[in-house]
Amino acid sequence: MKNSTERLLKLMTSALAVIAVGCSDNKAYTPEEAYTQEEAYEPNHNGTEISKEAFEQVDFSGVWRRQYLADSSSTRELDNNGTPLTALEERHQNEVNVISIEEASPSSYYIDGCDTQGPLDVQTSSSAGSFDAESEDGSELKYYQMGDNYYRIDAISNNQLVNHLETKRLAESASFQLGELDFSITGYGDLSSTTVCGRSVQESLTLTDADTDDSVSFASYRAESNNYYAAAPYGASYVLLSFSFDEAVEIASYEITTSLPAESNYQTRATIESPEFANNMMQGENGTVEITAIRNFYISGSYNIDIDKDQDGNIDTTLVGTFGFDLR
Repeated sequence: MKNSTERLLKLMTSALAVIAVGCSDNKAYTPEEAYTQEEAYEPNHNGTEISKEAFEQVDFSGVWRRQYLADSSSTRELDNNGTPLTALEERHQNEVNVISIEEASPSSYYIDGCDTQGPLDVQTSSSAGSFDAESEDGSELKYYQMGDNYYRIDAISNNQLVNHLETKRLAESASFQLGELDFSITGYGDLSSTTVCGRSVQESLTLTDADTDDSVSFASYRAESNNYYAAAPYGASYVLLSFSFDEAVEIASYEITTSLPAESNYQTRATIESPEFANNMMQGENGTVEITAIRNFYISGSYNIDIDKDQDGNIDTTLVGTFGFDLR
């Protein structure tokens, strides 16, 4: 496995370059201490720096948690009925997911990314190549060991930390055993599984007046998106349940809807998808999802949702069950 680790690095770190490319030229990384262009970058964590070559020798078999963090700040031109406005746009991204890697043969691996595809047989000869010490946007990459089977990559541009990836092994076995998912739905088989994986994606956008010479000003605006996914084997394939919230999530009951509820700026959506379903994806029209526990890397709850099987706006059946995953 170690001899081919370099070919698997992009599977472990693919989102790092995407985040780096997505940041503005005028970027600042707020979760870490910022540095001016004249100062040398200094890590604001307790990791031990290692070489790219040492990182490539890590055995990435098993189940690994990956966390991507990126913050950016830039100016944005807005239009207010023909009147230009200059706003300061600040974005925060935090994605936590898991991947499992298992050697299938001397030249291929089973890769499972916690989605409806299930394990894929990937030929190492068709890999995209190594993950160099420079990311696709030219940022310098520094590698750190944070603990046993726990690593971090910092992306540095103009002596500033623009984003980072942390990856930690959760299990030596490539099988996901990270939670529970069960449901019943008319017309399809029930599910009760502990072979479960999860993913969370949190994003926020804040616009504030840039305090320029614009003739008008505006109050700060903030938008938030919190998305949670749980996947498990189902029938001859896999199933993926997702919940999306337009607000911070806490222990509470949320109403499922496909449009903004009356007197509310927030929406909670639900979908369930699998190749086992006739139309692959089914959307929740109304109902509730109850969040019973939530903290870093962990969420659980129950749900009772009216489902539109044909996505034609009509209620066809009800989806009832519980879900939870723990990625600590």
